[in-house]
Amino acid sequence: MKGVVAAAALLLTVPAAAQVPSGVSFDQTITSVKSMAGHVDTTSDVVHAVAAGGNMRIETTNNTLYPKMGPFSPGPHAVLLIRNGGAETVFLNPDTKEYLTIKPVEMMAGFRKMLEGMGGSMQFDTSATRMTIDSVGPGPVIDGHKTVHYTLRATLKMNISMMGETMANENVAVTDIYAAPDMSDFRDATEGVMGQFIEMARSMGMSGSTFDKIRADQSKVRGFPLRIVKQSTQTQRGQTRSSSETIESRNAKRISAPDSLFAVPAGYKSVAMPIMPGAGTQN
Repeated sequence: MKGVVAAAALLLTVPAAAQVPSGVSFDQTITSVKSMAGHVDTTSDVVHAVAAGGNMRIETTNNTLYPKMGPFSPGPHAVLLIRNGGAETVFLNPDTKEYLTIKPVEMMAGFRKMLEGMGGSMQFDTSATRMTIDSVGPGPVIDGHKTVHYTLRATLKMNISMMGETMANENVAVTDIYAAPDMSDFRDATEGVMGQFIEMARSMGMSGSTFDKIRADQSKVRGFPLRIVKQSTQTQRGQTRSSSETIESRNAKRISAPDSLFAVPAGYKSVAMPIMPGAGTQN
């Protein structure tokens, strides 16, 4: 689900700040290239996003970001709502007037409970998991704004054990962030959402000290990120998959962001999907 990843990449650069009554709207072009066993797949999406406090709304025009999830299809004009600081994710299909609600932290807790019930486990390899972020220097002028170039390097390794077998999943990523210092006042609109991404990772077993470092690194990035370029390699069961993702943000501006923007419209029908044991009701 690239849209969620895209939002997380943006939110990684957003520090805590005082809430404001207004929101921020901006347009994004998201280009992804995936390569595995000689096969290359390229997709491009244009989205319109609105963020305010702990909420975000992401609208697509020709959806390739979100795949079919169980009986639910987001459709070509999918809308993603990230609500209550990321505690709840809602996918809307405006064409069929249907929606699907996911609570990521509860789902991850349910997955862990299921594994433990089968004698398995899921845990981060803290000795291999690390992250650094450094200022490289001046970046290019983007959308009329001077930028500062930052490089984020992250290695994440997680081990999943089940039925006597341990599967290691390692992800190595280098992300270049080009942020506009003169747009710092736009960053506070997404306050609170990053906290839930952190809570979700904590529910997967990542240590508290790792989060302390993430928060410290967050403060190094100054300004609104106008371009994010991520190169990553994922290794699982001896197979390696490479991918790159470029997120270009434009037309950022202050707007009025009423709560109705982040609510499920009247007349939409809830679609349920199979729930893992202990994950709670997703509707």
